[in-house]
Amino acid sequence: MKKCPLDPNETYPDEFVTCPFHGVPLVPRRQAKWLTRLMLVGLTGMVIGGLILDFVLKSINDLDKTVEPISSPESNNDSESYPTAVEFDQDDGYVQELLNNGFQLLFGSSTIGPDGFTYSAYIFLDQTFNNSFTQINPNSSKNLLPEPPWRGVNSFFPNETEGCRIVFSRSDGQTNKFIGAFSAPKYPEGSHYPNFPVSCNPVAWPAIGQQFGADEQKMLGINGVWSDINQNGLPEFIVRYNYCENGCLIREYGEGEVSTHFYEIKTKTKVVDISADLPGVFEVRHFVHSKNPLNFYVYDPTKYTCWWCPIETWWIYAWDGERFVDVTPKYADEYIKKGAEIIDSIKKKYGDVFSDTEMLSILSLYEKAGLRDEAIKVFYELTNPLHWPDSGKCWLQFVRALAMDDYKNGRPFRITNWEYVDVYGGKLERELIEFFGSGYESSNYDLSACLNEIHLYATQNAPQP
Repeated sequence: MKKCPLDPNETYPDEFVTCPFHGVPLVPRRQAKWLTRLMLVGLTGMVIGGLILDFVLKSINDLDKTVEPISSPESNNDSESYPTAVEFDQDDGYVQELLNNGFQLLFGSSTIGPDGFTYSAYIFLDQTFNNSFTQINPNSSKNLLPEPPWRGVNSFFPNETEGCRIVFSRSDGQTNKFIGAFSAPKYPEGSHYPNFPVSCNPVAWPAIGQQFGADEQKMLGINGVWSDINQNGLPEFIVRYNYCENGCLIREYGEGEVSTHFYEIKTKTKVVDISADLPGVFEVRHFVHSKNPLNFYVYDPTKYTCWWCPIETWWIYAWDGERFVDVTPKYADEYIKKGAEIIDSIKKKYGDVFSDTEMLSILSLYEKAGLRDEAIKVFYELTNPLHWPDSGKCWLQFVRALAMDDYKNGRPFRITNWEYVDVYGGKLERELIEFFGSGYESSNYDLSACLNEIHLYATQNAPQP
């Protein structure tokens, strides 16, 4: 096995070569050098002026030493590869501090970005991961990257530390300097997993996402572990975080508690997480809502009625040139159509046992589409206790009162679950006080069934003389 630095004038066999930056492997040298020349000649062919072309051609050998190119996304070659990260400068203080604090490198990748510099992204894992993990080889066949390490049973409270650190650098061919870093994000408040992730994975498109064809790959700027989903010409490094190790929620699209973040090289000194301010999460297994205009599903992971009963609703977001913006109301007809399917399913159960998940999904679905008036009207009809003579009258009264209280006060609809009608230990009474105040008994809402349950519980558990 040859070792770096490689002699650019020597021809090496097509085996993978391990370079000294913490063992991150390079692509085959002959293929890399040929593709590098092809890529740069193609780019410079669009530039007018022989002097510029001469300059670029003279720099090819230097570039070969610092960055390896991504294969064409249209290629079906089984040896398709991802770019290898450039080695950090030995005196880089940020990375040295990470290493001194127990972080280890999992993965690195490079691309060309603003002003023609080489930009690299690195995923570091902290000491809560098993030290024996294997670094991800970016040269996996058929666009597939192996499953990343997970924080397992050997870690105490494994997701209470950030776990992952995403680091970025810029290289001019001579030096490779730190330009920014991101701690792993927490999952949105209100979900089952509000802590830090248990795994951090570079996203290999299209294998892990939708099966994009060549046109879709071009539209999203997909190029190995990089993309340009907002179509502004700036590369994004993609990291998929998973927040659940075991017993994860099962959703119609995606699995468990997952969030995908896109880190964009904004300028030569600035990297931005363009997905940081979303109200929910991107899940690349069900990602693109519309191609023209281009917009995306953003899932809401905070709505559930029990551990295994997530309410699947989503927003639709599009890039406005500066940020992602909510365009969900433009697609209200789609939400009404989806709501009609749920309403039909609920009505077929009249007189039997209702599904609280289906009922509450109407509130969440319609609200996201800007249909609050329709939401409260439909919800009140579906939850009418007359339709459910033998099922959960207290719960029905409770959620009706809560929904109407939120509606009248202009608050987002709060989602409740069966735990709120658990009278044992006085939980139901505490919940009523929390939502409606200590005067809940004299509120304007019909809570008679709940008051009867509270009274019955108190009677049955009264101290015996």
